[in-house]
Amino acid sequence: MKLKYLLLILLFVNTLKHQAQINSHIIIPKAVRIDSDLTTNNSIYSIVNFNTPSYAIQNQTITNVSGMVGNNLGYDTAILKFNGNFVLQDYWHFGGSGSEGFTVIHEDNNKNVYALLEIQAAITIDNVLYQAPPQSEIHSLIIKFNSNGQIAWVKRINEFLIQPKIKTYNNEIFIAGQYKGMSLTIENTTVSGNQVHPQLSETFLAKFNATNGSLQWLRTSETTVGVNENNMGTHCVDLELDQNGNAVLIANLFSPAVKFGTTNVSFVTNNAVSNNAVTVIAKYSNAGNVSWAKAPTVMNNRLLFAEDLDIDGTGNIYVSANATGGVNYWGTSVNPSFTTTGMYGHLFKLNASGSFQWAKANTNIQGGLKIYGIKCVQNDVVATYHALNSQIIDNQTINISNTSAILGVFGSNGTLKSYKLHVPDNPDPNRFYITNILHYSSAGYILSGNQSADIILDNSYPMPLPNPTNFTNNFIIKSGEFASAKEIVVDKWKLYPNPAKDEFFVEGEELSLQYKIYDLSGRIVDENSLRNSKINISNLSNGIYVVELANDEFMQRVKIIKE
Repeated sequence: MKLKYLLLILLFVNTLKHQAQINSHIIIPKAVRIDSDLTTNNSIYSIVNFNTPSYAIQNQTITNVSGMVGNNLGYDTAILKFNGNFVLQDYWHFGGSGSEGFTVIHEDNNKNVYALLEIQAAITIDNVLYQAPPQSEIHSLIIKFNSNGQIAWVKRINEFLIQPKIKTYNNEIFIAGQYKGMSLTIENTTVSGNQVHPQLSETFLAKFNATNGSLQWLRTSETTVGVNENNMGTHCVDLELDQNGNAVLIANLFSPAVKFGTTNVSFVTNNAVSNNAVTVIAKYSNAGNVSWAKAPTVMNNRLLFAEDLDIDGTGNIYVSANATGGVNYWGTSVNPSFTTTGMYGHLFKLNASGSFQWAKANTNIQGGLKIYGIKCVQNDVVATYHALNSQIIDNQTINISNTSAILGVFGSNGTLKSYKLHVPDNPDPNRFYITNILHYSSAGYILSGNQSADIILDNSYPMPLPNPTNFTNNFIIKSGEFASAKEIVVDKWKLYPNPAKDEFFVEGEELSLQYKIYDLSGRIVDENSLRNSKINISNLSNGIYVVELANDEFMQRVKIIKE
C-alpha cells in the first residue's frame, strides 16, 4: 500500500510541472484574429487584414482589389480556413473601393460559417452592391456562408458594431458587442442606451434567426452615471451560451453605474476614469430577459479588466480578468492589501444562478502575471497566463527564470491540479504571448497567440517569422497527440560542449540514433545516423541551430550554438 501511494505521488509530481513539447506550428502573418475554438469538424479559422498589393500564404496569393493605390492602398480582408494539420483548405476574400475588415467569425455544428464585416466604402458581395456609408461612418454586414462555402445571406446594419462576438444555438444566432451613442437600431428595432453623453459606449446583445437573418430581439446596457469623457461607458468583452441557449456576457464598466434591464450594477470606486474599470457579468434568458447582472468590488482604487469567459456543461460560469490590486468577490477578498501597480491574473467561478463559488489569483506581492484565454474541459477549466517572474498560485510556487507562458489546469473546486510552461528564448516579454486555447485534452492541445520576433520555444523548437517581420503575426502550436507517435523527451540525451566550434558530442548515444540539424528558418542543414558520439558542424555558419535526436521510441530537440 505504501508503494502504491509513493508511485501516485511520484506520478503527480512528474505531471505537475514541466515544459510541454511542441510538435508543429503555423505562423499566419498579418492575422488580427484566430477563432478561439477548434470546430467540431477540426477546422481552424483566421482573419487577415492587409494593405499591401497582395497577401500570400502557403501556395495561395490574394490580390488587394481596394482600388486605392500607393501609400493610400486600402485594407482588404480575408477569412482563411485551415484543417487540423494547418493546411489551407479554403478562403473568402472581399475587397471594396475602400477599406473593410472582418472582425469576428464563428462556425456552427452544421458547418455553416457566420462573419461580421465592417465597411467604409461600397462593396460588392455575391453580385450585390452594398453602397458606401455616409462619410466618416462605418457600417456592419453580417454574412452567413453555408456548409459548401456559398453565401446564404447578407444582412446590413447601419451601425458600427465594435468588438463583436458571435455564438450559435440550434437555429439561433447571438451577437454581442458595443456601440457608441445613445441608441442602437437594427432593422426596425431601436433600443436606448445611455443618456449621459453621445461618446459613451454601451454593450448590446442581439438574437437572429439563422435561416434568414431576421432579428428576434435586441437588448442594450444603459450607463446611468458618468462624466462627459470619451471612451467610457460599458465595453463588451465576450459572449458564451449555456446548454439551454441562455446567454452570458462579460464587459468592462468604465463609468460609476450601468443598468442591464432593470438590474443596476455599480463600479465602486472614487476614480472612474477612462483607464479604470471593473468586470461586469450579465446573464440573459434565451427569450432576452435579464436573469441577473453583477460586478465584484475593486479595492484600494484599483481595476479589474475582463479577459475571457467560458461555461461548463452544467451552466457554471468561469471568468478570467486582470487586476492591479485587491478585489472583493461579494464577501470574499483576494489580495486585499495589494496596492502596487503589478498585474494579478484572476480566475473566478459563478454558478448558473450567479452565486459566487471561488476565485484564484497569484499572491506574490510583485505581480507580474496576466491571464488570457480560458476553456472548460469536462470537469476542469484550463487557463493561459503570461508570467514575467516566479509566481505563487493556489499556494504552489512556479519557478520562472525567463518570461514564460503558463498553461494551468484547475479543478471544478478551484484547485490547481497541474501546469505546463512554454518558454521563449527572447528576453523581451512583449515578443511572445499565448492567448487562446483552441483544444485541450490530457494527451495534447492546440494553442494560439502572437509573436513579433524569431524565437526558439522551450530551448528546442524554432519559430522563425516570415519576412518582412514588421507586422502582427499570429501563431498556432500543437502538442502531444496531434503530431508525433514518438514519445517526446527533454533530457534523455545531452550535447556538449555548447556553444561548440567544429564538433559536439552526444552523451547517452546509441547505435539506432538518428539526428537532424535545423537552422532558424526550419530548413534541415544536416541529417544522418549517429555513427559515434561525435557530430561535425565545421561546415555550418556561426549561429543558433536546433538538433533533433530520435530513435524508434523517443524524440528530443536541443538548441545548440555554433561559434
